[in-house]
Formats: sequence, C-alpha cells, structure tokens
Amino acid sequence: MISHGLRASEASALNVEHWNGKILKVHRSKGQNVSEVPLSREARSHLETYLEWRRQQGGMFEPLPESPMFLAQDPKSAGQRLGYKGLHRMVKKLGAIAGVEDLNPHRFRHTFGTEVIRRGG
Repeated sequence: MISHGLRASEASALNVEHWNGKILKVHRSKGQNVSEVPLSREARSHLETYLEWRRQQGGMFEPLPESPMFLAQDPKSAGQRLGYKGLHRMVKKLGAIAGVEDLNPHRFRHTFGTEVIRRGG
C-alpha cells in the first residue's frame, strides 16, 4: 500500500471495509477527505492472498469489514492493528534483508511521487 503513495499512518488506519477488490478508500491523514486509490494487479493479488490467509487463521485474524486491514503478528500484540511503529520496524527489517540502507515507509511515498512525475503526471 505504501508503494501506491499512501502515508504509513494512512495504511495503518485502513480497515477491511475500505477495500472493494480493486480500489482502496483512503481516509487522508492530512485533511478530512477520502481518496480512492486503485491498486496495481500485483498489489491486489498480494492483498487478496493476505486476506485469504487471515480467513484461514480465523479467530482474531478473521477479516471482518470493521477490522483493521493490517494486523500485528508479534507475540505481544498479535491480532491488534499494525501501527506506524510496527510498520516502520517491518520496513526497516525488509530493507536490511534487501541491503537497502535507511529504508523507511516515507521513502516509498517519495518514490511513488517521482514515478508519477516521470510518467507525465
């Protein structure tokens, strides 16, 4: 989601009901408006796979409309909303695995903006 220009706080605030299979309804953290964000085919596939995994887990992971889209899975907060700090830690760890120094969620937003400009947006 963050590779589609969302702020980390906006991705964290998503609920399952904000997804209709193609478009996310994002409640923007700066301002009161709601934006519709179409996801790439690849992102849709990953999101659907994740939600299917949650359905299979059941219990606190069951993806009900009002439940958070992304859940923490660490032992202390399993099943709770994945917050900004958890998302930040996850992205940093993935960056370290990929050999990308100082990776953080906001860097994806900048990359998205750069790509939009390169494509004439």
